[in-house]
Amino acid sequence: HFHRNTTVNEAFGIVCAAFFPTSLLFQRVVHFGHHRRNRTEWELFDHYQPGVPRYKTLFRLYCLLTGFFWLSAPLGCAIYLLTGPFFRSRIFQQVICRWYGFEPMVADLATVPGWRMRFEIMFTIVFQTALVFALDLSLLGWLLCYVAFALNWCSLQYTDHAWTARDIVHGASNLRVNRVVQWIFLNYHHHLAHHQHPEVPWIHLPRFVDFDRPRPSFLGTYLRLWRGPTPTDEPPPAPLDERVAQRLRA
Repeated sequence: HFHRNTTVNEAFGIVCAAFFPTSLLFQRVVHFGHHRRNRTEWELFDHYQPGVPRYKTLFRLYCLLTGFFWLSAPLGCAIYLLTGPFFRSRIFQQVICRWYGFEPMVADLATVPGWRMRFEIMFTIVFQTALVFALDLSLLGWLLCYVAFALNWCSLQYTDHAWTARDIVHGASNLRVNRVVQWIFLNYHHHLAHHQHPEVPWIHLPRFVDFDRPRPSFLGTYLRLWRGPTPTDEPPPAPLDERVAQRLRA
């Protein structure tokens, strides 16, 4: 939703993805997949369910909180670029990715046009290389910047879903943060509004937030996550409404 003109939107999307670093198509497929699987068993990091080993849930949660979850995006792009057949293989999707919970995400990625994904990943490599030479970056400095970014990005990824109802659309929170932080993050913390209205650009999300209703504190929820997942026997969410699914496919 960067720009109404599709060409401009896609061009800036590819550049922004190169900073991550990943591919616009990769980000889009994964993000839309999140909107289809939110609060399902594939995206339940704050709870452990009956029959699911607690250590597995702990591993996934702390990978998220410590920033390692970010690494899955550039690493996934590298695997896609270098080992296309392996990326689509059963052993990769249903054995390796299943354990961590990436199976449906990787299955989605395996269906997209391979030529475009590879073009965008190659662009990202050239873009990052150009940055290193143009800015005279050291490897240590580059790594430290991305460690900081990984911790920052991962701190956002589940705090706005933690301990919400197991509902694909409504399983999110509009979190309370300082106005300056809200501005810097382009209203990202209005995350319930984003899930209820995924077609709305981030800058307009405050229009869809009821500020008279209580909102959980971002910092309080984030710190609570470090205490680990809690047990739940809440049933899984109902299937996604077809009207919402059509908007995501569009």
